Amino acid sequence: MLRQLYLNKKSRLGYAKAGQGLGLPMKRKVLLFCLAVTVDLSAQQIAEIDLARHKPEKIEAQSADVGLAGCDLPHYTNSDGVILNGDSRTSLKVELTLPKETFKPGEIVDGQLLMQNVGFGPIVIPWGSDPKVINRPRDALYHECERGWLDVELKGAAKLSVPLESESESTSLYSSEPVSFRILQIEPGQWVIVRFKFLLEEKRQLSASLPLKPGKAEISVEWRQARYTWQRDGCAVETGTSTTITTKMRSL
Repeated sequence: MLRQLYLNKKSRLGYAKAGQGLGLPMKRKVLLFCLAVTVDLSAQQIAEIDLARHKPEKIEAQSADVGLAGCDLPHYTNSDGVILNGDSRTSLKVELTLPKETFKPGEIVDGQLLMQNVGFGPIVIPWGSDPKVINRPRDALYHECERGWLDVELKGAAKLSVPLESESESTSLYSSEPVSFRILQIEPGQWVIVRFKFLLEEKRQLSASLPLKPGKAEISVEWRQARYTWQRDGCAVETGTSTTITTKMRSL
């Protein structure tokens, strides 16, 4: 018998009955229509990307010692794990949509993520699908780049959370400073669509085995964004990694 997983899925529908009026004079009706158009124009989709289609076949890692010619024993320090305080005016909402409710373990799933700025200030995210854009120039003394990616998780009836495999099916998003290469600024009310794929199996990098069991389950997705810095002073190099945005949303 084929074992299947059933995902909770909700949908919302808003409607107005045909012919139902507001009972207002004509001048007021015209004014309300104009205000509705103004609000609608400020909330719009500005971009769309398919991370599965853009996934590179092979990623070449850049050597950590690029740009250190003449240093026999370079000295490294790092400040990994620092979490930056974001702008209190910014807020990113994400909504995950799946194509159906029933899946088989090991199945490749197509997901669609809507990411909307629901705050009062702009939000900047990486928007390049080629990982090479984060490679620093050989003679650079300072380099800064960002990476954004999706973490997918399944929670079953036993409340056990299982991280799902997505890195082998979809790429991350990348940007590089100081030239602001491959970034996207999302203004308040605007949103983007991100299409991606993931496997309905446990993440391959896990050291522990967390098998998926048939039954009702729930999928959640988390958008994560991190900044990486590299600064050289002679033969001394300081590196840093800081989380800039983390947000989670369950499937609809």
